[in-house]
Order: sequence, then structure tokens, then C-alpha cells
Amino acid sequence: MLSLREVDIVVVGLGPAGSAFSYFTSKSSNADIICFERNTRLALKPCGELVPKELFSIIGVNPREVNAYPIRRVIVYFYHNGSLVERVIEFNGVEGYSISKRRLLEILVDKALSSGVSVELGKPVLRISRDGVVNVREVGIVRGKYVICCDGVYGVSVEYFKPGRVAKAYQRRVANVKTPYDEACYTFIIGGVKGYGWIIPKSDGTLNVGFGGLDIDPRVLLDKMVKTIPWLSSYSVVCEGGALIPVSGLRSNIVESKLIALGDVAGSVLPLSGEGIRPSIIMAKYLSRAVIEALEEGDKRLWEGIRRYISEWGYRIKRSLLYLKVYERMPIQLVKQLVLRVKPDTLKSILNGEFTGAIVKFG
Repeated sequence: MLSLREVDIVVVGLGPAGSAFSYFTSKSSNADIICFERNTRLALKPCGELVPKELFSIIGVNPREVNAYPIRRVIVYFYHNGSLVERVIEFNGVEGYSISKRRLLEILVDKALSSGVSVELGKPVLRISRDGVVNVREVGIVRGKYVICCDGVYGVSVEYFKPGRVAKAYQRRVANVKTPYDEACYTFIIGGVKGYGWIIPKSDGTLNVGFGGLDIDPRVLLDKMVKTIPWLSSYSVVCEGGALIPVSGLRSNIVESKLIALGDVAGSVLPLSGEGIRPSIIMAKYLSRAVIEALEEGDKRLWEGIRRYISEWGYRIKRSLLYLKVYERMPIQLVKQLVLRVKPDTLKSILNGEFTGAIVKFG
């Protein structure tokens, strides 16, 4: 007979959302929390690992602790009149960092462990029920007053939180490449493709080289990008893999009885850029506060916390989804003109879901 353990909170999945939620909640409460991660190592999902500088003040971590590489400029490549064009967009100082996502998650999980959270790696969750009962391989049955579903678009919580539209991405970690600019990341635009490529330097000298988008084969387009950019024509592969990225915006049903969607499961991704680490961690911080209040005062406080997140930060996801829809309908010639003319501050506000200028719809 399987044993039954009763806890306040069960966290399913220890990506950015689950790790941050566990950390924030354990820091601010005495809740009994247990976390399950199906993999034996953290951060196995391929990711560009690029984050805005504001993330570090949110989590209280120094960039040096996560092997951060500063980003001061973005280099955009695209074809125009038969030639490869390079546009350099310079920011006024460091605007973001390329990080080690694994190191970030290790820090958050270690902080949660030091506050008394139980963490089980390599223990897949087999099934979740609406009433908070979780069946875990090699562990048994655990019931939580709340179950925080952070297991992504591949996880078991998909039974209750089906993903909407997803983008496909494929990435290689590569070595032995000399980049033409310091403290820069690179993006590549192909005419008629609903997506983009990225080249993101790491502090250890490797690069994250990937391509993602809608209705595409990202591996084929990644190979095309590699062949097009001259300085990227030769490298050695460290590792590679693909991933799905939810780009339908924030879900309308984040709560299903005792289950709460968080991170990719909740659609907490900026759809235009595919940025997910920062939105997931910010959402985790809001929902942590809401769950703590709900444990103390009842479910009503949970909904108040969710509305607070949507009004104070989640609106950026909705706005980014609008930008994505406009981008999908935008003629490639107009895209090129915008890339050539866009100002750094405008680009930053668009990528952050903050731009308030006029939006023109096409088609």
C-alpha cells in the first residue's frame, strides 16, 4: 500500500518557475513544501539563457554568481537587396546578461533547501488530481493544500492546462568561435519566416546558437543561419536539443481547484521574443505571496494575488502577444526598415512588452 504524506504545498518541476516559487515561499513563510523534479539534473531544457539586468534585484543574486556575460549591444543580420546587412544597436550601458541557467536554479534551490524545503530530484510525477493528490514514482502519494504545476508543456499537468500555440526552437551550444563584437548578442531574420535566430555568447567562451519560430523546422533554419553568417561557419558542438515555447499569452484558467499553473504551463512567456526566465520568476514571486495569503486566510486571497500579477506585470505578456500578431502580418520589407531605423530604447520597450506607440495591423 502506498504511503500518504500531507503537506501545504507540492511543487511539480524545478525550472525557473518552480525553483523561484520554492525560494520565495520558503523565505516568507513556514509552509511545509515538497518539490519534485523528473530529471536528476536541473536546467536540461535548451534555453538562450539571456535575461534583462532587472532580474538580479528581484531574486537578490549577484550576476557574478551565475557566470553572467554582459550585453551592451544587439547585432541584427538580414538580407537586403541580395546582400547580408549588419545593424548594430548600441544600448547606453549593460542592459542584460547571458547567464548559466543551471547555476541560477542551483542557487534558488539551495536557498529553498536551507529554509527547510524538501527537494526530490529524479522523481517523476505520474499523475495529479484536482484535489491536490500527487502520485510520484518511488515516493508514493502526496497531498498538498495547493499543487504548483511548473512542469512545462511536456508535463503531466497538461491534462488540466493544455498548451495553446507553441513555437518550436532548436539550439546548439558550440565552442571554438571568435565573435566580431564584445559584450554583444546577435539575431538573424529570414524573409517570410515567423521567427528569428540567436547567437548568445557565454562567459566560458561558448555560444548558444539557435533558431525558433512558428510553423517552421527550426533545425533546418538554424543550419541555414550558420551557413549565412561568415564568422559562424566552423565550430565544435558541445550539446544540442530542441524545445517548445508557449506563445499564446497568459492562460485564462491559471487555477484548477487545488492546482495552480506557473511558468510555461501558465503561458508566462513574452510571445514576441520567447523570453521565459524573467516572466516565470516574477510570476512566481507574485503567486508565492498569493499562496501564502491563501493558506492563512482562504482561497479568496489566491484570486486577489493572481489579479495583482496580471494588472501589475502580466499586461506585458498580453501586449507582447499583440506585437507578435502584428509581426506575423508585417511585410518583410517593412520589418527590414524598422530594424534599420529602430532606436535602442524603443527596441528595449518592445521586447519588454512596454511599448505604447501606435500599432499598425496588416492583413
